[in-house]
Formats: sequence, C-alpha cells, structure tokens
Amino acid sequence: MVFLSFAGCAPHVGPDGAVIGGPCVDDLDCAAGSFCLTARDYPGGTCTTNCDDDGECRGDSACIESRAGVCLLRCDEDLDCGREGYVCRSRTSRGVAGQSMVCVGG
Repeated sequence: MVFLSFAGCAPHVGPDGAVIGGPCVDDLDCAAGSFCLTARDYPGGTCTTNCDDDGECRGDSACIESRAGVCLLRCDEDLDCGREGYVCRSRTSRGVAGQSMVCVGG
C-alpha cells in the first residue's frame, strides 16, 4: 500500500508559497506559523512570518522593518515577484543596517 503526501510538494516560499509570499485572504490560507498581511502594500494579501533578522526568514526572503518585523520575498527586479500588482522595492532591513529589495504592492 502506498501513501502519498502532497503537503511537501507545494513551495513554501515564493509567489505561491504558503509560508512566505503566496496570496491569502486570511491566516487560514497560510501555513501553520505564518499569517496573512492584507494592508494596502500587499494586494491580494501575502503570507509571511515575523522575524528579528534575515536568519529567521525561510528560503529567499528578507526580514524588513514592518509591524514587528516580517519576512518578504527578495527580488532584483519586478518580474522576480511573480504576482500581479507586486513590484520590487527597497525597504529598511530589520536586524542589520541597510535596505533589502523585496516584493511589495505597487
């Protein structure tokens, strides 16, 4: 008998990520331990986690100063964001001096 688990197949971080970066309406759309940001800067919502520095963010995401620190998808250009309404912009990093390029609503 073979049991298949598809939970591990879905990307956790990225434009469809249930941990960081995916669209959401409320926290139930995100993975356990993540929550849904629905403010104006996040059209269609985005799943995220809290953080104090980049080391607490999974995959290719960065910790920025927003709320109590949140992980957002890193990017080099708008196309990296992979979601309609999102652009690549510089935001203040949390835990280190400087800026990080991350995907936010534009």
